[in-house]
Amino acid sequence: MKLYTGTGDKGDTSVFGCRIKKTEPLIGAIGTVDELNSYIGVCRENCKDNEVDSILKEVQRKLFVIGSDLAGGNVKLTETDMSWLQTETDKIGAKTQELKNFVLPAGPASHLQYARALARKAEIETWKVKCNTLIQKFLNRLSSLLFGMALLYNKKRNWEEDNWP
Repeated sequence: MKLYTGTGDKGDTSVFGCRIKKTEPLIGAIGTVDELNSYIGVCRENCKDNEVDSILKEVQRKLFVIGSDLAGGNVKLTETDMSWLQTETDKIGAKTQELKNFVLPAGPASHLQYARALARKAEIETWKVKCNTLIQKFLNRLSSLLFGMALLYNKKRNWEEDNWP
């Protein structure tokens, strides 16, 4: 199987059925969402927890939907996707303690904290393009879910969070 086409060797790529420069903000947004999705795969490998894995697997599926939506595909992010994310975030939030300080991103869940930062980065990149506004909302909420999952995972592993200040 040939794994390359060579059609992007001169700095452009195909989106919406036409060629655009790889330096366009849309390509940056799609690439950052792809980076987040790939890193969530790293989180799944490192966080050996069925609850975490199940949620992260569904997040990956929804990030593919976002990629399709950004690229003008037929699959679009919906309010149902937002409802799922908010429900999962509320479930995780109910299992964590209320914070009075910031926490240093560390411990067994440091991969989840990095994924949280990537979700914020992806959200910022999507604000640079015209797109389905649910995408920015989803990525914003996703960073909250990943933060809560990090707190919960560290708690399950008996890791005491380091507060700041």
